[in-house]
Amino acid sequence: SVYIAGLPYSSENARMLYKALLWATHKEDKLNKAYADHVEIECCYYEKLNTYCLINNSLENISCNFYDINGEKEIISLLPGETKWISK
Repeated sequence: SVYIAGLPYSSENARMLYKALLWATHKEDKLNKAYADHVEIECCYYEKLNTYCLINNSLENISCNFYDINGEKEIISLLPGETKWISK
């Protein structure tokens, strides 16, 4: 189990909670699937559409590694506040 109390919301804390949940469920191997490795980039996967939504939650240009649902990596770049849709 994982117990975390009193953490304010931040990108870093959200990422830490995600990793803790993967650890608690013994699914650490799923970390690099439908995932962006920069803490300010949010990645959502829509399975029925096989489409990803990447959101830059910062005020800076960011380039990072994006991993699709199969773990295949590509480098993406997003402008401040940009939302990018990727269909595969």
